[in-house]
Amino acid sequence: NDVEAQVPGQPRSDGKTSMLGAALVAALLAGRPYVCSKRCGNCSDACRSCAPFYRFASSLAVPPPPRSSELAIAQCKNPLAWLPALCTDFAARGAPVRRITLYLKCPVEPPRLSLPGSPEIRVVRLPNVGREGHSWAHHIRTNFDSLADAVLFLKDSTFDYRFKRLRMLKVPPFRVLERVTELGFGCFRRPEGALSVWHDASTLFQYQLSRYGTYKGTYMAKLNGSLAPRFEAGSAMAGFLRTALGGAQVDAFLRHHFFPVCYGGSFGATRERFRAMPRASWGNLERLLSRADNLEEGHFVERLWAGLLTPPMPAEWVEGFARGVGGNVLRGGAKLAATPYYKGIVTSCCCRDTRR
Repeated sequence: NDVEAQVPGQPRSDGKTSMLGAALVAALLAGRPYVCSKRCGNCSDACRSCAPFYRFASSLAVPPPPRSSELAIAQCKNPLAWLPALCTDFAARGAPVRRITLYLKCPVEPPRLSLPGSPEIRVVRLPNVGREGHSWAHHIRTNFDSLADAVLFLKDSTFDYRFKRLRMLKVPPFRVLERVTELGFGCFRRPEGALSVWHDASTLFQYQLSRYGTYKGTYMAKLNGSLAPRFEAGSAMAGFLRTALGGAQVDAFLRHHFFPVCYGGSFGATRERFRAMPRASWGNLERLLSRADNLEEGHFVERLWAGLLTPPMPAEWVEGFARGVGGNVLRGGAKLAATPYYKGIVTSCCCRDTRR
């Protein structure tokens, strides 16, 4: 378990108090929720000894270990000093990096790279639209028939994020590759504090943002006489999903009640997970994200990757998991960076045997 269960108001292992003081519900993406296997009342220190009784991975066919990998990197201003070590490590683990695609949307020159294993390096310039999600959808669509066994998508800021609190949540590349090998999906950011990867789907799909960005950016746009495109998508996340993937897919998500989220926009998955969705659907996502640079739809897609690329929690497990969660769901979203974040996230569990 990569995330310690927390007692409300008690310090974490790094000496700080957890943001919401919540006990751990699920530690691993793709469905391995952890709750207490004994009845111990409400969340307390006893939760630290919780053992998993839902092993979602055990219900899935174990994929063959990847024999090749590729990276898609959204490059702007951050150095890629971590890249040589990643290539060396992946080769040692039997999944050498065969191809690296640098997506440039900023007016910068690509870095000169000399990397272990001599992977093929491609430089692709794209219009500055759709945040990193547009680049990822473009990559999947254009390379649909030639994807490596494992495909990892990284922003150049993945390991150098400007907020220290979020830098502490980064997951090392070798661990992400392990998750991709074991579960078919891995996230480069673990949940904050003791929060869960799982979200109440009906609450999450109501997610909306009124704005995102800085007052300085708005001022500069006015100073230059430019009118920025409308930020708002015109609908909540559910409406965007219906446009992108169709109503049947959204209804399927809602039927499973809980939806995993990988925050940060950097993740990896197996080729089979990407091909489980038709190429046309990836093209539709790319098209919808081409509307503007700073757009609400980009935040929707960030919250979609894990759910799109992992099988849903089995229906026969949902009821027991829901009893463990109870009403411990963040309905309004936490205020981070002046925007509502984590809407619908499971914040704590009641430590009891939810198999009954």
